[in-house]
Amino acid sequence: MATRISIAARKGGVGKTTATIEIATNLKLIGKKVLVVDFDPQGDTTRSIAADDSASNIFQAMNAEVHPSECIQETEYFDLITSSKSLNKVSKLFTERDDVFLLDEVLKLVEENYDYIIIDNNPDVGDLFIMSMVAADYIIIPTLADRNSMSSVDETEEILQGLTSGRIPISHAKVFGYILSRKKRASMHTYALEQLEELSNEKEYKPFVKCVTDGVKIDEVKLMQKPISVVQKGSAQAREYYEIAQEIINRIEKEAV
Repeated sequence: MATRISIAARKGGVGKTTATIEIATNLKLIGKKVLVVDFDPQGDTTRSIAADDSASNIFQAMNAEVHPSECIQETEYFDLITSSKSLNKVSKLFTERDDVFLLDEVLKLVEENYDYIIIDNNPDVGDLFIMSMVAADYIIIPTLADRNSMSSVDETEEILQGLTSGRIPISHAKVFGYILSRKKRASMHTYALEQLEELSNEKEYKPFVKCVTDGVKIDEVKLMQKPISVVQKGSAQAREYYEIAQEIINRIEKEAV
């Protein structure tokens, strides 16, 4: 059975899609079977690796138009279920209380073939965001070293807390780690890093705190529609995402013992 990881944050532009692609790529390079689900209506992950956006997609699987296995594309980097703009209709079409489990049910039909399933999200707190957290085992939260991004970390955790507590919890997910993008403002980066380490230390399950270099290379590689971990194997970013992937594997395998 696959370990499901949702890359989620209550703010756009913090590196969710980059983290999704690079973590998934490195897990695959290490030898794991990986499926990525592009659960953002904008389809950034789908476009970023030049996947076929005309193929059957995650919305069609949730809407029972096709079996989820028919939506899986085998790419050079990892297997993928693409996004669809029709995901914007989810809140109007899926109105039953149990519909919050739709993504979870879709993944159950294909997860036996994978070690890891990575879910990319949009930042809007709506049905898609909740479905992703319900379907996930773990949440990884990317952030930048600025006040708004750091506030979104707290907001994301509050949403997860609401789903995992109460009389009838609908999610068992826990925060697995934080990814902080390094910026030029060193003082703000140091402050943000300290804040994330404090958050980690407050939890019984200590999430990892990792930093990645945010620079020109990532922007250049995005234009090539390939992961930086493939195009620039020796770059700082590639090494950093490899370390994150290895951290994920080490923790999951340790828990499995």
